[in-house]
Amino acid sequence: TIVAPALQQQIRLPLAAVLVFAIGNVEMAIPLGPDLPPTFSVLLWRWFTDPDPSIHAQAYAGTLLLLAFSIVAVAAAIVLGRLARRFVRMSAGSGKRRAGESLLRRAIAAVLALGGGFGLMSIIAIALRATGGPWRFPSLMPAGTSLAAWQDIASPLAGVTAITLLLAIATALLGLALVLPAAERCRQSSTARRTVGAWLFVPLLVPQMTFLFGVQLLLVRLNIDGTFVAVLWSHLIFALPYLWGLLAPARAAIDPRYDQLAATLGVSPSGRWMRVTCPLLSRSILLAFALAVSVSVALYLPTLFAGAGRIATAATEAAAAAGSGNLRLAAAHAILLAVIPLTVFAAAYSAGALLYRQRRNLPR
Repeated sequence: TIVAPALQQQIRLPLAAVLVFAIGNVEMAIPLGPDLPPTFSVLLWRWFTDPDPSIHAQAYAGTLLLLAFSIVAVAAAIVLGRLARRFVRMSAGSGKRRAGESLLRRAIAAVLALGGGFGLMSIIAIALRATGGPWRFPSLMPAGTSLAAWQDIASPLAGVTAITLLLAIATALLGLALVLPAAERCRQSSTARRTVGAWLFVPLLVPQMTFLFGVQLLLVRLNIDGTFVAVLWSHLIFALPYLWGLLAPARAAIDPRYDQLAATLGVSPSGRWMRVTCPLLSRSILLAFALAVSVSVALYLPTLFAGAGRIATAATEAAAAAGSGNLRLAAAHAILLAVIPLTVFAAAYSAGALLYRQRRNLPR
């Protein structure tokens, strides 16, 4: 009755973003979802990529229907959340201990353990698929070891990796350059932080198909579709909410007396930020950089819509390989998709630990 309502208030926005993402997801629905009939988001994608221009109007109308589905789903989730909160309050007010609560906790723990185990087995299966030989039903393991998939992508792999890293690093650096000054300006106003965050979260609360159709029309009007700048802009749109969600609270949590003390010593505002605020935010900045890189690496639809199929990244190549049925090649690209974010996060964590080795009692 105390923790749950407060927690529910904090996770409403992330839960809505996850729900909308699940409804409009395409890159996971193509290899994993049903094909006949397909999910509605995949059907919209097929309409949009159809060579018949008359089908495109049907796709545009379908995006509005997808948006309506998302609104109904979020509204239903809000209603269910309120009903659950009312039930919890009534149950707690009765003063009765219920055996079902213990059963519910065990069920949640079992589901989490099952999800973690499924994820671990998926990673093992991808590694075996990328490095194994033919894997035919009903064999439990692939027949031998083969690096044919890596040989197939050896020549284009360097170019795809370079473009992916360049986009990810540029997205992270540009996002930091935009978010850090905004977080500094909004550090004393929770209302301003909530307002900025609400606007930045809009792309996450709208199905990607609906949002990106409009983005592509704008890029075509500006005659920049299919360019690196267009893809960078589309990646930045989806990276900014995560950067803001991490850096704005971290900046607001820093004790203002550090800045005031530096001001009494005659340090300029820019000097105070560089000498006081930036060192205190160094770990958060590093983690935000790694998070933005991982978001950029994983983006599929924004890359296709803004890049017009001309800019290939690890995400687009992995989805193309999975859609073509070449599972070994898809697994090799999937490993690349996992290695890049893990490497960047490990480097950011190690650098943060190194910077804070003598600052254990300072805010992180």
